[in-house]
Amino acid sequence: MVPWGEDATIYHHLLQLSGQDEWYLGGDGGWMHWSIPTDALRAGDFGRAIPTPDIW
Repeated sequence: MVPWGEDATIYHHLLQLSGQDEWYLGGDGGWMHWSIPTDALRAGDFGRAIPTPDIW
């Protein structure tokens, strides 16, 4: 999930969406998590946020 060549330890939890109807994201109703590098969060660059689902 982390872009090729990037260190996974620089990513931090940003957002979590549940499997409820309005945020239904997985076939099994899983939770969708979003992570972002610390420097991008500080700069407000949310374009670098990546989805990190807990199930597929």
